[in-house]
Amino acid sequence: MNKHTPAPWMPGKFNQLYGSDGKAVVCYGLNVSHNMTGDDPVAKANAAHIVRCVNSHDALVKALIVARDQDDYCLRNGMSAMPASKRQFIDAALGSAGAPQ
Repeated sequence: MNKHTPAPWMPGKFNQLYGSDGKAVVCYGLNVSHNMTGDDPVAKANAAHIVRCVNSHDALVKALIVARDQDDYCLRNGMSAMPASKRQFIDAALGSAGAPQ
């Protein structure tokens, strides 16, 4: 599987998202509304959402891994651990993100 364009991503000119290397990642908006002017507010909101998701992904995965590792430490050392339902939520989110289990 190929690696994705490195983050951070940013919205730019001509309805495109750009990677940190300055190259266009994707063009947005035209299939959503057929608004060729680039002024479609829904397309711009979608692009901003994509950028936020991409740019926060690694930090969120890291935080979930830290929480999981702290829970494992507590379990191994006879300390109070998080409820199983919260651990399942963390494990499911890490799985969805493609993080190592």
